Amino acid sequence: MLRKIAITVVVILAVILVMFNTKGANSRQKITLGSSKLTVEVVDNPVEQARGLSGRRSLCDNCGMLFVYPKPQVQNFWMKGMAFPLDFVFIRDGRVVEVVENISPLNGSGNVSRVQSREEADRVLEVNAEYIRKHGVKVGDPAI
Repeated sequence: MLRKIAITVVVILAVILVMFNTKGANSRQKITLGSSKLTVEVVDNPVEQARGLSGRRSLCDNCGMLFVYPKPQVQNFWMKGMAFPLDFVFIRDGRVVEVVENISPLNGSGNVSRVQSREEADRVLEVNAEYIRKHGVKVGDPAI
């Protein structure tokens, strides 16, 4: 009897993991960030958010990954498994509330870089390093 219950629990957990792993995995949309337009991959579940851009070799010039959260909060990111530097755009209620530029995968000590927002955000956009500078993205810009 206990074996049947354990198997049932494992099957249910596996189904939940598959659902989280595929929900939004390839969801793409166009957004406007300040005066620039880009295509973003939307990730709105914990499995895809934990994976992020890890393991990828590059990101196209006008592409990004948009992390969507149910409510505004201080956001924490790390660069584990990253092969290229990023800019981070923290967004709340459709407006840029903070930007962090040119974060390398490893910090000066050789450890994995970490980024924590000072402002609460309900969305975070990762783009190639230098995107913010090249496109003049600043706090207060619309992000829709």
